[in-house]
This record gives sequence, structure tokens and C-alpha cells, in this order.
Amino acid sequence: MGNYVGEFKDGLFHGQGTFTYRDNLKKEIGPGDKFVGEWKEGKKWNVITYDKNGKIKYKYVNGNRQY
Repeated sequence: MGNYVGEFKDGLFHGQGTFTYRDNLKKEIGPGDKFVGEWKEGKKWNVITYDKNGKIKYKYVNGNRQY
């Protein structure tokens, strides 16, 4: 699925971190896509999603996805 490098709390992604996908997860998420930013209790909180070329795809602001 992917690789997470960052902070944890109670076994969940929490704090600053980066998740990089190795495989296709969904139609819109593929290998090399990255989620970079702040995680809260295992959820994307203030995170920017980049494609494999470094282009911003979308953001999460206070846990809500924005295009």
C-alpha cells in the first residue's frame, strides 16, 4: 500500500508526517502520490496531496477535503 514517515500517537498517524503510496489505491490515487502535513488521530487534518511529479492535487483543511 504505502509508507508513512512521521509522528504517531496511540498507534495512529498523529502530528507531522508523509505518506507515500506504492500502489494504485483508487482511481485518483496512484504510485508516488504523497500526503504531506498534519495528521490527527489517524486522519488527514491539514495535508497537501501531491502527484508523483510534485503537482498539488488537493488539500485537506481541518479534516475536510478541498479541491
